Formats: sequence, C-alpha cells, structure tokens
Amino acid sequence: MSKMIWRLLCLVILLLPVLSLPVVAQDESPTVTLIPQTGLTFGLRLSPDDRTLVRWESSAVLADDPAPEYRLIRLIDVETGDVIAQLEGASDYTNDVAFTSDGAIMASIHLNGDVNLWDVAAGKLLKRIELLTLNLARARFLADDRTLIVMTGDAPALFLVLDTETGAVTRIFGQHVERRAEFLATLADDVFGRLDFLYTAFAVSGDGQFVAAATPNGDVLLWDQAEGTQPITLYDAPDEARGRFEIRALQLTDAGRSLVYHDAGREAFIKVDLASREEIGMIPGGTLAFAVAPDGDHIAWLDGDRHSVLLSAFSTPDSVEQLVEYPEGWRVGFTGSPVSFSTDGSTLIAGAFGAVDGDNGIYVIELNDWRTDDSAWTS
Repeated sequence: MSKMIWRLLCLVILLLPVLSLPVVAQDESPTVTLIPQTGLTFGLRLSPDDRTLVRWESSAVLADDPAPEYRLIRLIDVETGDVIAQLEGASDYTNDVAFTSDGAIMASIHLNGDVNLWDVAAGKLLKRIELLTLNLARARFLADDRTLIVMTGDAPALFLVLDTETGAVTRIFGQHVERRAEFLATLADDVFGRLDFLYTAFAVSGDGQFVAAATPNGDVLLWDQAEGTQPITLYDAPDEARGRFEIRALQLTDAGRSLVYHDAGREAFIKVDLASREEIGMIPGGTLAFAVAPDGDHIAWLDGDRHSVLLSAFSTPDSVEQLVEYPEGWRVGFTGSPVSFSTDGSTLIAGAFGAVDGDNGIYVIELNDWRTDDSAWTS
C-alpha cells in the first residue's frame, strides 16, 4: 500500500462518525490527570510496569522524509508527565513498539525494516536488526522475552518470527498464495482482492499459539499453531463490508483464551471464545480505539460522538459509564494504543488523539477510588 493511500485512509478514519450509546450518569468521577502534548497525532504504548508511556511520531500525517525530531522515541513518566528520556538512533519513522514482560527491553519497528532493541532504563540502543523488509507494521514479544512476532505492512502481509538474540528470522507465516500469476493479477486489477492479503490489526497470545488478524475487508483470521500454518476464518464479513476497514483493532484476553474486536459494520464489540470459535459476548456501540481490562470483562473506549472516554462490560453490556469528557477538537486516534489499562486494571490511559491544531494530550484516569467493587479488575 502506497504511503499516500495510507495517509488518506488515516485521515478518513479520523473523520469517521462514531456510534451513539446511552450513558449512565455517575454521582462521582474518577481522578483524572491530563498530560499536555503537542502533535497532530502520535503512537502511544504503556510499559508493562505501568510507570512509563512511550510516544512516537506518526508517519501518516508527517513528511515522507522524517526530520530528526520525528525519529525520536520519547519516554514519559506516568506519575509526573515529564519526558524522562528521548531515544535517538532510528533512521526512519517508528510504526510500533513492544516490551519484554519485565519492561526492561523495548523493541521498536520502523518503515525501513529496522528492528531496534533498547535498554529502557539506560535509554540506549542495544542492537539494530535489519530485516530488509520495508514497512514493518506491528510487533509483539512472546512470553519468552526473546521471540518477537513482526507483521509486515505490504501485500502479501506476513508474520515474521524473529529471534532477537541472534537476529535470525526462524519462521514466516501468512496466507498461502496458490499461483503467483493469479496473485499478481489480483494485486494489479482487484482492489478488494488485494485487501484480503493486508491486515489492519493483529494480536498474539503470550505462548505464541494464537495469532489473530483482521483484513480491510472485515474478515477476522486466526492462526492456531497447534493446528497448522494456514488460518481459519473466525468471522467471514458480508460482501458489503469489503474495503470498508470496519475492524481495525483487536485484543487477545483471558490469558489468550478469548479475542475481542470492534466491528463498525455490526456496531459492536465482539468477544470470541477461541476454543469453540463461538461468539460469547457483545457490547453495542464503541470505536476502534479501545482496551479490555485484565479481567477480560470490562472495556474502555474513546467515543468521538460524545468526546468522552466510556466504560462498559460484557457482563453488563447495556450499562455504559462516562469516565472523562475531552475537547471537541480532539478526534479518535488511530495509531499505537490510544487506550490502555494498567496490569491490575486500576489505571486507564487514554490519549494520542487526532488534533487538527496540534494541541493534544494524554489522560491518566485512576479507577481505584471510583469503582463500586473492591476487587481489582484482573483475571
């Protein structure tokens, strides 16, 4: 996919209308802290120790040739909001970052095919692995803190299994192409057929058994490494969903036993049990910018229609609570992780908005004193 097409898609996503939901009024509000930011939009991810936010600049709305300041990766202290480090050394835009389970090592992936490994505490580049595959799109570490799953961004999109210690790609998987000539004809002449071989989002279980991905045509695919190298279709979208990018975010939860995604076509969050492949939960409404709490039940999202961060649960899908209202000039973000729960579910991060004037921000929402139950939202 060309950079111009990707930028246009990103701008369309910013302008997409979102769905209206009944919101339950709260007598009290959670404690909210705003960390002011500058930028049209940016990528955002919370570290596993919940103490550091990682911010990187988005190539979708910036120049083709990244200036030095656009190649920086900034580490932000969640408690103070201060920038505690600026990681230098990337030669191209960052598309995603991933942490080891202890948060000590961070991998950043870049448009030019580089994978950079960073010592987070020292703020230093440890190693650069050159994959020689342009437009690396997303990455996640497995539980061994050594294996990195990298999703490429051009058709046919592939998943690279990278040993970060040796720098070797130990496995590649994706969708099988039956005949090269037919595939090349599809790329040239069939726009929707091309989109079958691209992914808008992916998620991987910690043990690497499950890898899930969504296509721009609205299909949800699942690779079960115990069953083989080819995916099964968890959700086969109707023809009218083709090319509409209706599923652009998904998350594995319940220790990798369930998959949650937002489907704009069905106007709902969907929860799927991976063992039975059956849908086991639905919450009406929502947007692509969401996070599932560690308990696998509660879900928070950015609602652009009400300019609010909202909260609901699969166990009580008709109850929607407003956590904070954000400025009308901010739109739902689409890079990185605009919404993240802390590991115990006590804190919610919401930010990386699309801000036309560049006046942006990150909300830190403390839920402990506000929640009606005494238990943490953990599984």
